Amino acid sequence: MNFIASYLFVAVWMILLVTSIAWYGFLVFYIGFKGGKEILEMMRSLDRRNQAAGEEEKTRS
Repeated sequence: MNFIASYLFVAVWMILLVTSIAWYGFLVFYIGFKGGKEILEMMRSLDRRNQAAGEEEKTRS
């Protein structure tokens, strides 16, 4: 009985440990991917804004 309880205890904590590491890894990559995509979108938006400002300045000169 003691062996079964000990094995069950270790198995439950091992499952919790592996699951939490997998969840953390998923979140790191998911948030990193979404954040990287948003940064690229922001850079494109800023580039378009800078190009529009440059063209506007050229027409004033």
